[in-house]
Amino acid sequence: MQNIKINVQIDDQPYSEEQLAMYTYQRNLHVLHELKELGADVLQADTPLSHTEINFLTAVDAQDILLATKLAIGTDGLRKLYATKMARMDQQWLDILEQSDGNQNLKAARTKLTVTGITLPQFQQAFKAVEENASLGLSLNPEHFEITGTPQGQNGFETMGMFGEPTDMVLVADPNLELPDAPMPDYPIQIAGLEKMASTNQPNHVYARHQIKPTADGLELFTAAYFPSATPDELVNGHKIHLAIEFSNIFKYLAQIAD
Repeated sequence: MQNIKINVQIDDQPYSEEQLAMYTYQRNLHVLHELKELGADVLQADTPLSHTEINFLTAVDAQDILLATKLAIGTDGLRKLYATKMARMDQQWLDILEQSDGNQNLKAARTKLTVTGITLPQFQQAFKAVEENASLGLSLNPEHFEITGTPQGQNGFETMGMFGEPTDMVLVADPNLELPDAPMPDYPIQIAGLEKMASTNQPNHVYARHQIKPTADGLELFTAAYFPSATPDELVNGHKIHLAIEFSNIFKYLAQIAD
């Protein structure tokens, strides 16, 4: 395993690996309870777990069982289980859009990661791997349920910001988007895109920009998501942590597979 070091900053405040691990643990438990409530089999060594037993899982067991459960159910099964919840979240976005002022006054979830021991080519390869490897995509965050690559970007569904229900989304790459954070000239890799609600193909004024630059011993990633002005602050702030967990896990995956 390759030695790496990950430094995470959210709103200019450092977040330790232990802090992110605790958020991950709590969201793993949350999704396990949610899946059980939706009728899924949550198993440990082929034995069904009760809600009380889920509460007693260690962090490692909770993570492993959640990933195994999602893979066993499969994408189509997860979509069926979460259909009503995704419809509820669609209505939430419609309500947010009605109360917002279009693309004006977007709220930003910004996270910066500085990594040593990972090269830029390695990181670029990881983006492709996430779309091709279902297990990897689901493992990056407890609240990832599908990541499917398309010629235009990605399709999938996830719970954004540890808030509400999963959003069924279509992500469309667009390098020419004008967003609150302009491209930084010293970050040569720029990835930007917009989100549409999968059920209506309607843009919901959610955007993302990832900016990456190589350093002498690794790379820096400035990642941000932008939300309509009426989006609850709890979702926006929670998504900063979501991004930190997701990209930290990408870097850890790269370290594990490195020769």
